[in-house]
Amino acid sequence: MNEKNSSTQFMFLNVYLIRSTGDDFIIPCSVQTYTEPSATQWLLNDVTTEYMNHVNTEMSYDGTILYTTLTVTDMSERDYGLYKCTVNTTFG
Repeated sequence: MNEKNSSTQFMFLNVYLIRSTGDDFIIPCSVQTYTEPSATQWLLNDVTTEYMNHVNTEMSYDGTILYTTLTVTDMSERDYGLYKCTVNTTFG
């Protein structure tokens, strides 16, 4: 029987950014994990940023640490709030 377990790690960043409307900004996130991530996700006020057209994410994994960045271009009022990085891993 091949049973897989999953784990979600949340990274809360206490970073205060002061930006003006129209600015771009990048938020980095790194999570230590010895299991290759199965998914990563960025949340803004607990809602996925996946469908935001002006947002881009990049990810790399070196075998122990996952590095991901969120880039927001042309910031507007809709981009204000709390950003979270989540990482899902599967092991088994």
